[in-house]
Amino acid sequence: MVVSPPMGKWREALSLDVISGRQERLLAISMTVLYLGTGLSYSTLALYLVRLVHLNPGLYGAGTSVCSGPGYCFWSADGQTQ
Repeated sequence: MVVSPPMGKWREALSLDVISGRQERLLAISMTVLYLGTGLSYSTLALYLVRLVHLNPGLYGAGTSVCSGPGYCFWSADGQTQ
């Protein structure tokens, strides 16, 4: 029976064994910070528009859904999908 250390499952799930060099680690950290900041800014914008500007939450959701369509089309046309 093989007993893995507690972090073994996390390392495997997050593919941390693939990141080997210093440059790859810095890129992974910077991308994590970028995605975290993007999510926080979207959340803050939603709270600001709904609570302080009193925008209808359904209208905000519909607007972001409609605007995400062209964004995804341009992103996929740029060759970013696998």
